[in-house]
Amino acid sequence: MKVFNNFAGNFSCMDVNQKIVSGSLDLFMKYGIKPVTMDMIAQELGLSKRTIYENFADKDELVRCCVDKMDEERNRSFTEILENSSNVIEALFRIMRQTIKVMSSVNPLFNKDIKKYFHEIHQSKFKSSENCRKQQAAELLEKGKREGLFRQDVDVKIIAENYLAQIKSMNYEDVFPEELYSKKELVEHLLVNLLRGIATPKGMEMIEKYTN
Repeated sequence: MKVFNNFAGNFSCMDVNQKIVSGSLDLFMKYGIKPVTMDMIAQELGLSKRTIYENFADKDELVRCCVDKMDEERNRSFTEILENSSNVIEALFRIMRQTIKVMSSVNPLFNKDIKKYFHEIHQSKFKSSENCRKQQAAELLEKGKREGLFRQDVDVKIIAENYLAQIKSMNYEDVFPEELYSKKELVEHLLVNLLRGIATPKGMEMIEKYTN
């Protein structure tokens, strides 16, 4: 299995530590965390295992850094989308498209392995990440109210919780088997309808614009 054959020749362009994190995260997302060994990572990155252990004490530390990188990339993407969108509805649809892209590229084993084998990381890092996403969702909803796109009586904390719960539910294979429901279908039926339920007439016009 050779996924990152070009990594060995590119190490002068980026810090070795970050190369290891980036390459490991790609492997974890593709195959899950448990199946990917440190030997496999070393082989795929064209490094010695010793070099990996010079940068990371163990696999737990490497996984923790990979989760940090995921959060950094998600927050950077959120900021860029918000800065380059003309209104909240546009931003939310762009975020939804990005969510579909990420979810479709991640092996379901990734989240399962985090919960089962890296419980401490899941409890600390993922809880912190979830709280950040709730805050971001609440900020978007408040902005939408100021723009006249969402109703003024909307409780942003409740809707933010609901919004993130809907996203999490898409990963429940026992509820939404992948062979029956695509991520695109789930987003359209769960998240878009959630937005329709809180939108003003002006907001509905914008939603229809981005769904047609």
